[in-house]
Amino acid sequence: MPAHSTNPLISRRIILLSCLAAVFSFFIVADRASWADDFIVIKNAKNSVDSVSVAEVKDVFIGRMKTWKGGGVVVTVLGSEGSPGFAWLAEKIFSVNAKTLMSKIKQEVFKGEMNKPISVADDDEAISQVKGNASAVAVVSAAKAASLPAGVTVLATH
Repeated sequence: MPAHSTNPLISRRIILLSCLAAVFSFFIVADRASWADDFIVIKNAKNSVDSVSVAEVKDVFIGRMKTWKGGGVVVTVLGSEGSPGFAWLAEKIFSVNAKTLMSKIKQEVFKGEMNKPISVADDDEAISQVKGNASAVAVVSAAKAASLPAGVTVLATH
C-alpha cells in the first residue's frame, strides 16, 4: 500500500467522532445559553431602583451595596447553596462556583459587612419574602418571574 493512502475504516471513524464532538459541543453551548436566561433578579415594586448593572448586582448580593439609591437597607433573599438559582447567581454573575460564593457571603456576614440573607426553600418563598419587604431582592426562575404577583417586579440589569 502506498504511504499516502489511508484506511477507509479509520477515516470513517475519525469523521464520525468529529461529527459527534461537534454535535455534543453545540448542545453544551446551547444548553448553557438557555440556562443563563432561566433566572431573573426580582425586587419589591416599592423599590424605586428600576435597573442595575451586573457589577451592582454583585455588590447587592455580597453586601457592598448596603442601601438602595432610593433609600432602604438592601435585603437579600437567597436559596440554598445547592439551589439552581444560587448556582446561576454564582456562575453567571460572579463567575465562581456556588460553594465559593456561599463562603464569600458567610465571610461578609461574619465580618459585619453584610446582613445575613433571608434563606428560602424555593421560588415561591423568595417571591413572598420580596413582596413583604420593600428593600428585598432575590433570584427566581424565569418561569416564576413570568407571573409575578402585584408588588413584585423584575430588576432589570444592564
